[in-house]
Amino acid sequence: MLSPLQVKEHRLAEFSLKPITETNHVESDSDVVSCRHGILCHQNPNDENHWNLRLKVELINTKENPSSQYVGLVEAVGEFQVHPEYPADKAETLVRISGGSVLYGAIREWVAIVSARSINGVLELPTVDTRSFLPSEEPKKAAPKKKAAKKKPAAKKK
Repeated sequence: MLSPLQVKEHRLAEFSLKPITETNHVESDSDVVSCRHGILCHQNPNDENHWNLRLKVELINTKENPSSQYVGLVEAVGEFQVHPEYPADKAETLVRISGGSVLYGAIREWVAIVSARSINGVLELPTVDTRSFLPSEEPKKAAPKKKAAKKKPAAKKK
């Protein structure tokens, strides 16, 4: 069974990856790459089933991870076709999650291929929760805090 979302094409739009050699990095199994991403989604006004997606992933140094092995920016663009029978009100969510996953997978592969020949070695970007590709919702009002039930004092043993 085919997905209701089909990739028409995806391409590399921007690629910058710089190995950092000035750090006192000690390799460990718990190394985590610090990165952030942004996604733009646009429906073609002349064809409601045709969508364009742009995903940008930025590798950064942070206070929590100042010894990152790489910094850079990778951006991919893709064109996607949604099946005409797919519910129109769910199409953007499908494109953002599934299309974003396709583009992020391509970015991970491009980074791994290029970094494999780098002095710092292969960089595997972390997997992401693709729900983060959905637009953020307005902050909801915090529900009133419920008071915790008071514990009854333990009965004393005689």
